[in-house]
Amino acid sequence: FTKLYYAKKSYNSGFSLKQIDEGSGQVDEPGIAWSANGLLTVTYSNGRNAEVDRQTSANGGDDWSGREVFAAPNGGVSAPWLVADRAGIGYVAYNRRSAGDVYIATSAAAPSP
Repeated sequence: FTKLYYAKKSYNSGFSLKQIDEGSGQVDEPGIAWSANGLLTVTYSNGRNAEVDRQTSANGGDDWSGREVFAAPNGGVSAPWLVADRAGIGYVAYNRRSAGDVYIATSAAAPSP
C-alpha cells in the first residue's frame, strides 16, 4: 500500500493507469475532487497516517504536480475528506488521531496550472 495510482477511462481513448506517487510509508484513504476550472486534486494520508498530502493535475490526469504536504499534525491523521471550490482551492477535513478531534486545512490559493 505504498503507491498511489490514477485510473482514467475515456470513451475514445480507452483505459489508462498512471502511478502518481510512491509514498514515504503506507498510502491510504485517497480522495479526488474536480474544480470548475478543470483542476483535479487528489489527497491521501501518507507515511502510515503521519500526514495528508496533495497532488494536482491541470490536464485531466496526464501530468501531476508532485507531492505537497497539506497537513501534518503531531499524532497523525485519519479519514481525510477533500472538497475543492470553483477556483481549485482545496479544503480537507481530517481526524487528528492523537486528539480525536476534527480539523480543517485549506490551501492558501489554487495551484498554478
